[in-house]
Amino acid sequence: VVRGGGSSGGSSDGSVDGGTESSVFFAKALVVATGMYDIPRSLGSSGELQPLPQQTINVHHRYNSDVVVAGHYKTVVVVGAGLSAADAIVDLQQTHHVNVIHVWRGERNDDRIGKFGGDSGYYPEYSLLAAAMQQAEGEVILPWAETKYVPGVNDDDDDTTTTTTPAAASSNDGGGNECSGDDGACSSSDGGNGDENSDSVYEPLPQATFGGIVVEEGENFVLLKQLHQQQKRGGVDAVYILIGSKPDLSFLPPKLAERFSDIDAKKNPIDADDFTGRVREPDLPTTAAPLFAAGPLVGENFVRFLPGTALAVAAGVCEATAVPRGGGGGASGTS
Repeated sequence: VVRGGGSSGGSSDGSVDGGTESSVFFAKALVVATGMYDIPRSLGSSGELQPLPQQTINVHHRYNSDVVVAGHYKTVVVVGAGLSAADAIVDLQQTHHVNVIHVWRGERNDDRIGKFGGDSGYYPEYSLLAAAMQQAEGEVILPWAETKYVPGVNDDDDDTTTTTTPAAASSNDGGGNECSGDDGACSSSDGGNGDENSDSVYEPLPQATFGGIVVEEGENFVLLKQLHQQQKRGGVDAVYILIGSKPDLSFLPPKLAERFSDIDAKKNPIDADDFTGRVREPDLPTTAAPLFAAGPLVGENFVRFLPGTALAVAAGVCEATAVPRGGGGGASGTS
């Protein structure tokens, strides 16, 4: 028995709308392949989930480019060091020319994003951002215009592929910003204005956390804690907390939903057989329908569109429900 009616999806600002309907389905087997991205993780900081009185800084747990345009954002804080945070930073700076203060818990040499850039030139934006995270100090202007991947142009093995890092940035940006150092990065004192014709600044803050939002005399500030220091930042329009998500498995029977409440694709995936996808769960009643899982729920990350697991699960279901593998022959009314 599967009880359904969990979340009905997330809104544009990253909140999750809970479903109100509940249904009961009867099945000979259940395959769970809902992914890990239903419920964004939060920090529980002040002003994050419930806005404070007079709070004007928007806090989001999912990135939506349209919200950036509608909000006329000029300066934002991005929390996180994974691909979700990287994609948001690239779009904020490359497309919308928004100033970004990048906050993450790891050390300056964190290279999780850089590993996805590689040497192929397919994702030069990741390589550029990873280099800035590791090398940049203070505010810098990154040469995003030189990192765009153009299919058919950057595919050859000749010198047409250029992955620009801060070391290749121009030492004179012509915008009145002071440029110094061997890396050629340009620091900006005015913080930028988000205008599409002006350079936006990127500021990395490693070993830092988002401490919440405070309102003092009607003015909004973002609290940022770095090592043993705490600073208040004004002039911030929004905060993006992009630190991962977790699945919504509330449609499962209550005991199973509770059992899988702490599932994590990287650290604590569902334990399933590699050849059939069948879940190894000792707490499952012997009379329950066989349970299968696939995708990020069982730890398959960044391996999309490969048919192997789907075929394994299909074979496992056929075996568990005594359905011939040749197709057809299934019992009428079987789910």
